[in-house]
Amino acid sequence: MAVRWRTRTAGLLMVAGALLGLTGCGSSSPLPVFDHEQTANDIFLSTSDDHELEIESGSSRFLGTDSRGIDYYTYLTRDEAGEGVCLVVVADGAEDWTSGCGSLPVTVGVPEAGVDSATLGNFRDVEQSGEMVGDYVAVEGPEY
Repeated sequence: MAVRWRTRTAGLLMVAGALLGLTGCGSSSPLPVFDHEQTANDIFLSTSDDHELEIESGSSRFLGTDSRGIDYYTYLTRDEAGEGVCLVVVADGAEDWTSGCGSLPVTVGVPEAGVDSATLGNFRDVEQSGEMVGDYVAVEGPEY
C-alpha cells in the first residue's frame, strides 16, 4: 500500500461559504462519515497557496477532538494516483497539521505532539487500544 505523507504549516479556515451546500460521496464511499452532507464544521481548507492536497470538492469531514485537544479530519482525494482517503491531524492549534493519504487504514504519526499513531479506518464494533475519536480514528501515544 502506497502512503503519501504531507506536512504543512499553514492556517486553517473553517469556511461556511460556498462549500456548505455541497454533499459528500454516495453509498460507495470508503467510510460512512462521507454519506452525510458536509457541514460548516467539516470544512478544512488551507490558507497556503499550495494546492497539492487535491481535496475532492465537498468531501472534508471533521471526525472529532481527542482528550488532549488534537483535531482530526478526513477528506477524499481527487489525486490521479487514486490514493483515496486522507487523514488530517491538527496537533497544535490551526497552525501545524499533518496529513497522510492512501487506502484504508491510513496511519499518521505526529511524535512531537505525542501522537505515535493516528489510524483512520472503520472501527465500529472493533475494540482498539489507545483512545478512540468517534468511530473512525484510533490514537496511540504515551498519553493515550
